[in-house]
Amino acid sequence: MNDRKLNPKDNSYISSLFDRGENHIAEKFGQEAIEMIVDLKNKDKELFSKESADLLLHYLVLLKSKGITLNDVLKTLKSNS
Repeated sequence: MNDRKLNPKDNSYISSLFDRGENHIAEKFGQEAIEMIVDLKNKDKELFSKESADLLLHYLVLLKSKGITLNDVLKTLKSNS
């Protein structure tokens, strides 16, 4: 992911997300969250797992676009508990 931000590739989905900006990444994150919730409600474990992975991917891209690491988030969680 870091490489795609620093060295964009024309055929890379992640590069295209960074190129389109934070608002687009946030929209995609929201779409994936809704899809994951629908699959949870439909009790489809396979699709729920797939959408969870998609949600996590878009979350990590969103964090990267803001200059925040997953470790930063984990530290915040730890300090809040």
